[in-house]
Amino acid sequence: MTATKQQAEIRYLIRSDLDEVEEIASSAFRDRWFKSDFTSELAIRNQIGRVALIDGRVAGFVVYALHKNRIEILNLCVSGDVRRQGVGSTLVDNLKGALTKLRRSRLTIRVRERNLVAQSFFRSCGFKASHIERSFFEDGEDAYVMRFSLLPPNCNNLQKL
Repeated sequence: MTATKQQAEIRYLIRSDLDEVEEIASSAFRDRWFKSDFTSELAIRNQIGRVALIDGRVAGFVVYALHKNRIEILNLCVSGDVRRQGVGSTLVDNLKGALTKLRRSRLTIRVRERNLVAQSFFRSCGFKASHIERSFFEDGEDAYVMRFSLLPPNCNNLQKL
């Protein structure tokens, strides 16, 4: 069966979304964030959450941090019943829309070495692996740092992570 593309509305994550966001995260990640993790991460000044809504319910979310030259995706997840229907791409495209060549020109994310699905997804969104961070995760697993940039590759060398 072919999945049909869902049209998602993107808005800022609010406190009343946290139960649905936690449920989506719990069904997808073994080292998931709990409601308290979302609350503490979103209390940090430069960290923001957005949700994708389909028919009024939360279908996915992204939590990200604003840095001087980049936006770092900290957590992104889509509900299992709407995966591969464009919800994740819509969330990423929404963040791409916040990039500018003069200020924040890059998106970055750290993806588990074993998470081939996420690596493939981010490659399909135009990200490229830039380097490996050894033993990045608490369990010792390495992370691939993946980047999307508005600038040509030779300009990115001037901007360190």
